Amino acid sequence: MFTFDDQQRLTPMAVHALLRAVEKEKLPLALKGASEKLRELFFSNLSERAGKMLRDDIESLGPVKLRDVDDEHQNWCRDPRIPGSAPQSLWLLPGTSRMNEDSPGPRILAVASGKGGVGKTWLSITLAHALVRSARRVLLFAGDLGLANVDVQLGLMPSCDLGAVATGRVTLAEAVFRHEGGFDILPGQSGSGSLALLKPRILDQMLAALRAAASGYDVVVLDLGAGIDRGVRRMSVFADTLLVVATDEPTSLTDADAYAVLKLYAGDAGGGRSDARIVVNQAASRPAGQRTFDALAHASRKFLGHTPKLAGIIRRDERVREAIRRQTLLLVRHPSAPAAVDVEALAAGLAS
Repeated sequence: MFTFDDQQRLTPMAVHALLRAVEKEKLPLALKGASEKLRELFFSNLSERAGKMLRDDIESLGPVKLRDVDDEHQNWCRDPRIPGSAPQSLWLLPGTSRMNEDSPGPRILAVASGKGGVGKTWLSITLAHALVRSARRVLLFAGDLGLANVDVQLGLMPSCDLGAVATGRVTLAEAVFRHEGGFDILPGQSGSGSLALLKPRILDQMLAALRAAASGYDVVVLDLGAGIDRGVRRMSVFADTLLVVATDEPTSLTDADAYAVLKLYAGDAGGGRSDARIVVNQAASRPAGQRTFDALAHASRKFLGHTPKLAGIIRRDERVREAIRRQTLLLVRHPSAPAAVDVEALAAGLAS
């Protein structure tokens, strides 16, 4: 079946035909939730003036409900005037395939840290964006149940959040919305400590609902809370892969920090199915980051009996702080910055 994302594989002739066929007022909402690659495909086939007008229309929409975007995508793909909507379409570029055919379930990545201030939430956001840029369908789940700051870092004011899901006012799927970066977000309830006290049964029900709602994604990124409380440990085991964020500051290598996360995860998950990997963030240099990883790996090998993998090293970069201050995505504002390059390398390694 032809899907909205398949349009990034259309020939230029097909894109021109599509732009002639589609109703112009439908474009902004449809492209609001599209990947940057797909947006650029449309913009490159428009005049400079028309492209600017379309960008302005998209920006003026603000945050939108995922359900509204998905409905527009489905209507778009059912429209017989749209090139490629027929099953036997010849409009796709040679050698391409549809990403979602026979798709297994989503891969769930949890991002955790033993303490705050190591850049965990920023890394979760930027990793989600990097995965979208590599043509993955991504859901970012703000799972820091006590102080979810994804919405704060991105300057969002969502109408529904994780708190509304926990109290039963909305379903998990209804609380999800699409960010202009192309990934979907289930926002947390920033500043609320009540969610951190969720009973295990309620948390398990929420995680089960998350897995069901995420069936249409390739990757789910869980931004977990700092530390080793009960909820963090439960969500760490729920994930397929746990990314433990450390820095090259000596204090992040104590038992209360990254090593403690690795130790408890090994016991909770069981050696046969655990997949914990280290991300060294804010490293002064790649060699400094490697030394941090080597110290953690040595401690794990000596006391836990296994060595975690190194997922990536993210170099310290002042442009990260500037992007956070401006509540913008680093890969948009400074795509060639050292930290941006490092996160894209991390995403590529996880996707391979």
